[in-house]
This record gives sequence, structure tokens and C-alpha cells, in this order.
Amino acid sequence: GSGGGGVDPTNERRRLLAKAKAKTLAALEDGAGGEGDDEAQGGLFALPFMARALKKKREAAEEEAKMLLEDIERADREAA
Repeated sequence: GSGGGGVDPTNERRRLLAKAKAKTLAALEDGAGGEGDDEAQGGLFALPFMARALKKKREAAEEEAKMLLEDIERADREAA
């Protein structure tokens, strides 16, 4: 026997996908709200090349999160 323990694997997967989607959206919102924090820090981040590097890193992380979100939504549709 499979012995699923009464847990429907499809429902469990959808629940996990919804949780992952919510966390990804929250991370995207946090990243978008972080603009201007670097200038307040001063120091190294006040240097133009450091500010550009930080901005590039933030944009790359945001792009990765968007791709993850698309993957989550695709998996959710397939689970339906």
C-alpha cells in the first residue's frame, strides 16, 4: 500500500506552492521597498561604483524572484 496517511498529495503540493508564491511576492515587495536605504548608510555605499553594484545585485535578485514566481504559477496550473 501507498499509506498516504490521509493527505492528498495534490492538495499538499498546491498548499506548498501557495506558500512559496506568497514568500516570493513578499520578497519582491521588500526588495522594491528597499530603494534609498543605501544612501542613508553612507560609507562605502556612498561611492558611485558601490551603489551601482548594489543596484545591479538587487535587480538580478528581483529578476530571479520573478522567474521563480512564474515557475511556481506554472507548477500550480499543472497540479490543478
